[in-house]
Amino acid sequence: EQNLKSKFRSSSAWKKWRKVIYDKDEGKDFITRKKLYKAYNCHHLDLREKNYRNISDPERFISLNKMTHDMIHWAYMYWVKDKSFLDRLRTILEKMEKYSND
Repeated sequence: EQNLKSKFRSSSAWKKWRKVIYDKDEGKDFITRKKLYKAYNCHHLDLREKNYRNISDPERFISLNKMTHDMIHWAYMYWVKDKSFLDRLRTILEKMEKYSND
């Protein structure tokens, strides 16, 4: 499975697609809006294995730097099991901002 994914990501079709997504996202990380590093991730929004090679719809992909990509996968793992996860995360971030600025 991982070997097939790696092989696909080294194909010319994937490399061209990655550039399409880079341009769509204006060379910026979709979440942070920071400039993309050379080794950025072209992230699949559809996580189903059967659709891994489907590169026909740019809206199903986003550009992310490595740390953002890792964070998205980490957060998704909790969010799919408990949708209130993001509410609790937001509460913590708001308190951090409040207590850091009082």
